[in-house]
Amino acid sequence: MTTRILALHRLCPRYPRVLRLRRGCNTAHPNTRKVISPEKKSGSWMRYAGVGVFMSLAGMTGMLGFWQLKRRKWKIELIESRKKNLQMEPINLEEALSDPKDFRQVCLTGSLDYSKEMIVGPRSPPGHVDSRYAGTRGGYYLVTPMTLTDGTLVLVNRGWVKAQLMDIIQRESTDTVTFSGVLRKAEQKSSFLPKKAEKTGRNWLYVDPDEMLSNAMKENMKNVILLDVLSPKNPTGVWPARKAVSEYVNYHTTPEMHLVYAGTWFSLAGAIAGLTMIRFRPWAAAAVLVSRGGDDDDA
Repeated sequence: MTTRILALHRLCPRYPRVLRLRRGCNTAHPNTRKVISPEKKSGSWMRYAGVGVFMSLAGMTGMLGFWQLKRRKWKIELIESRKKNLQMEPINLEEALSDPKDFRQVCLTGSLDYSKEMIVGPRSPPGHVDSRYAGTRGGYYLVTPMTLTDGTLVLVNRGWVKAQLMDIIQRESTDTVTFSGVLRKAEQKSSFLPKKAEKTGRNWLYVDPDEMLSNAMKENMKNVILLDVLSPKNPTGVWPARKAVSEYVNYHTTPEMHLVYAGTWFSLAGAIAGLTMIRFRPWAAAAVLVSRGGDDDDA
């Protein structure tokens, strides 16, 4: 055994030091004891600190994975709730206001004022519109004031037209119309956007029912009702193109994508935890200390 150790010492001068450190031998070379002892103390503290920091990161990424799972569950429940409300029979406006439910269809009857019609956009066409009819310049939603049979003034989003038709009035088939659709709220305005794209106030970049109707009627209007028209639908190629029910239950981030995000976070947490254990396990830390001690001896 002694002969083997001496042979290894000739090939690798640091071998005795590693052997003594792993076996806990106290017969180390005097210089080795003097160099490793203080570094061992500081190295142990740094090892625990490193484990704490990186395991905390692993825990945080794991929590993000659980958060994505909660978001997925919430998104599924939201979609189911919307589907249920959209499939219910349309109700009149009075019922809708007395018992408000998100995305419950409402039926309105009245006459349209085309002279005060506004356009909102540019916007991409509804998903069901054939690209052959949509054109290449985008389009606009037609938002028209409507006077109900009881005299109430509301706004209706009648649908989307391509940009080439935005200055041509798209009249409905009758003077008195009945629409079924979904009551909507004002859109969130970006701080970088002006309210109107033109001084005339006809072209708007986002939907704000109070501002739009106040500008059209030249008087202050509050709590204006806005209806996104779903029916009656116009045939293909007849404008405006109404929105489809499916557009209210389709999200850019689907429940499946939340599951992918959760898997990504969990994988990252596992990778961080695994690499932390490999990097900071005791024998790896000891090897680092021995290497540092050998460097100091050589110096």
